[in-house]
Amino acid sequence: RLVADGVDLAAYTSAESAADLADLRAALGYEMWNLYGVSYGARLALTTMRDQPAGLRAVILDGVYPPNVDFYEEIPHGLVAAVDALVAACAADDDCHARYPDLRKELLDVLSHAADSPFSVTVTDAAGSRVRQEITDAGLTRGLFDALYDASLVRVLPFLVDRLAQGDEEAIAPLAQSQFDNQARLAEGLRMSIDCAEEVPFDDDAEIEAAHDADPLLAHYPVAHPRADCAIWDVPALGAVENEAVVSDIPTLLTSGGYDPVTPSAWAEAATTGLEKAYRYDFPPMGHGSVWANWDDACAASIAAQFLRAPQTEPDASCIADMAPTDFLTATDIHATGAFYRLDGTLRQPVPVGLAIALLVAMVATLGYGLLYALRPALRRDGDVPEGTVLPAVMAAGLNLAFAAGIAWIVTGTEPLVLAFGLPAAAWPLLLVPFVALAAAIVLAVVLVRAWRRDDGALRHRVILSVSCVACAGFAAMLWANGLLML
Repeated sequence: RLVADGVDLAAYTSAESAADLADLRAALGYEMWNLYGVSYGARLALTTMRDQPAGLRAVILDGVYPPNVDFYEEIPHGLVAAVDALVAACAADDDCHARYPDLRKELLDVLSHAADSPFSVTVTDAAGSRVRQEITDAGLTRGLFDALYDASLVRVLPFLVDRLAQGDEEAIAPLAQSQFDNQARLAEGLRMSIDCAEEVPFDDDAEIEAAHDADPLLAHYPVAHPRADCAIWDVPALGAVENEAVVSDIPTLLTSGGYDPVTPSAWAEAATTGLEKAYRYDFPPMGHGSVWANWDDACAASIAAQFLRAPQTEPDASCIADMAPTDFLTATDIHATGAFYRLDGTLRQPVPVGLAIALLVAMVATLGYGLLYALRPALRRDGDVPEGTVLPAVMAAGLNLAFAAGIAWIVTGTEPLVLAFGLPAAAWPLLLVPFVALAAAIVLAVVLVRAWRRDDGALRHRVILSVSCVACAGFAAMLWANGLLML
């Protein structure tokens, strides 16, 4: 398709992009500027330092991907290092260690199970249709790889491994959806043009295979090498300079996250071999892009700010020692349920929202009806209201409204990461409320059937109470459909 559109696939390389950056600097009229590159952006920044150094005052490489690293040979080792960091951090956390004392073994057991019997989850495609996906051991390791990018998401990974070990497939639905969504966000053509020109020619297939034999975990990680795809893409290989360390005297800050599987700390170390003025720092509780992810911890960003103010002076990095370790979320914190994740999807659709509002309004009206019944003794004396109906109606409506209020309170006051996988562990008794409400609604239904058969009470009261009964039953059905009618 691209060739038919007249696209020159060989025109897209890091060197070409570096030349574009130089032109951009000139067009903007900047005599000096700083570059910040994260992930592949760090490789592009290094290429700019090599090919277009004019005007470069300082460079920040955040999650370093240098030319002198053979990506496809080294990436398996990056995953193992990141998983080892996760296991070590869990072991150092009292609650995490107590709950998951052998996390690595549990992970390997889950992957072995998935190799034989894939997990199955439902995701939503771009058109809004529900799609059932099977997740094999390869899919799980890719999902784990992606999750390790995000330092905040790392907090819940031991919990998820344990849930999978217990057979709870639904637990990984949020991650499966995220991975499914991200498939469409990759610039696949650009990636192929760059990799096939300046990375794949320098990777050795035998070394890639050997890397996958280095750890039992990698038996479940698919061997990635696009050599066959590159034969189809058919762009010329670039020169050996694309596999050599960049040599430069431009002040450079290199940052690495301890959980980063795709640009591990060893790659930053490899990049420093040709850099005369380099400051390199590791941030153990961070993922991919320590400066970029400064909403988790401001330490890396503060070091970057110092560096930009005075690139020739080594920054004060004492904040690294003060960084808080990963605060893992475990079963102590989360009562596992996919209900809130499902409910979030439901409440993004107008029809279920409208139905929920109608049901809640009917139940509020039921409470008003009960109040009126309590304040007007004449209603009780006249016998217009069917006997034994008001108490269960008010009870069912009141409990359902209390449950809805409790859910709203939890949603507004709980960390979103917890809600993606469950509710706060201390809040689980709230899940008992709709069962009591349902029991009251059943009693109401039984009494109303008797009233209709015996023509007991005035018609208008039977209709009002029947509407209330239907509203309570409909609310219970909505809870059941979203997984909230459970223990």
